[in-house]
Amino acid sequence: MRPKALLICGYFPYPEAFGTSLRLRAVADALSDSHDVGLIVVNEMPPGDDEVSACRERFASVDWYRTVQNAGSRGIANKVRRALDTRWIQGRDALISEADRAALEAAVQGAAVTWVHSLRVADRAGVDLWPRTVIDVDDLHSVKFEQEADLAASRGKSLQHRWTASLWGRWERDAMRRFPVAAVCSPDDRSRLGRSPSEIDRIAVVPNGFETPVSDPERSFEDSGTLGMIGTLRYHANVDGLVWFCREALPRIAERRPGVRLRVIGRLPDGGAPVHDDRIEFLGYVDDPAAEMATWGASVVPLRIGGGTRLKILDAFSRRCPVVATPLGAFGLGAESGHELLLAEDPEAFARACLDVMCDPELARGLTDAGLKLLRERFDWERIKPAIREAASKAAGS
Repeated sequence: MRPKALLICGYFPYPEAFGTSLRLRAVADALSDSHDVGLIVVNEMPPGDDEVSACRERFASVDWYRTVQNAGSRGIANKVRRALDTRWIQGRDALISEADRAALEAAVQGAAVTWVHSLRVADRAGVDLWPRTVIDVDDLHSVKFEQEADLAASRGKSLQHRWTASLWGRWERDAMRRFPVAAVCSPDDRSRLGRSPSEIDRIAVVPNGFETPVSDPERSFEDSGTLGMIGTLRYHANVDGLVWFCREALPRIAERRPGVRLRVIGRLPDGGAPVHDDRIEFLGYVDDPAAEMATWGASVVPLRIGGGTRLKILDAFSRRCPVVATPLGAFGLGAESGHELLLAEDPEAFARACLDVMCDPELARGLTDAGLKLLRERFDWERIKPAIREAASKAAGS
């Protein structure tokens, strides 16, 4: 019999393909070479029948544990204790029931290795110490809240974000006590998480990746007058970037290019579209965006908040779609402005970069050739899976 592995996460990785689900699929595929992989999802929303059936086709077992609001996270006294005692994980956010926690801990004890995606999921499980487990910290929340503080509209809001960032920083650093091995997306994140050489030795760099096309996609680089953006709008960082782009950069582009359109792929939040502009079309979730992205003059990634690395950029590279991004949007990829993509931070420079790539077919062609080459050489999932297996092996032997 093959040994058992567990993947514990906050999302069902099938059938929808989005940034986190693609990473979860790659982890499961890498572990399945030598293990029977079971899936445990910890979240607040009941799964759809399509999610359960799609995952049962691909995993040895599928379980779901529902979280409920945790009374321990409320009240001044509990908040003070949470700030002072990093080990009091029951004071954070939401929790699963005690019966579910016992079942989950039994499953972990019976597994040869466990991969937990995100510290938040680990905390919602209510478990402190995780034997033979890799904690996948593909986003550092402390970094994101520091970025929120820098962008805050008021001093009070800025201080609130910095306080939350300090809490997350302590929880993230404490993860090296709770887990034998951690995985992060970039060497920079490894340096932030590890405090000593021995800790850094237990942190694996597992970048986000993307499936490389077998052959070079054919594409026209004639100016279409259309820009695009891809990313769920149920994620605050994507909404912030979209609003910034539409308020600050899009009007500048429209002044010099009347008739320009922005088409956005990604699920809308429950409240509907976050911006209203006749130049913007919201397409919702698109199962296969290839045909849509082939019509874009550029894919814009105007992020000002976030950690990890951007699958949306790798997605564009795989389809030979030119990319214009903020430096943060391209963080962790090692892509060079003017080589694989164009980088710009202020609204005027971002608008100018969009116009340059839309109106210069040779520039666009050169960027996409280099972007596809970078994807194949460094970010194809098959090149990354050995790092997943090595991290899991180290955890299993701990």
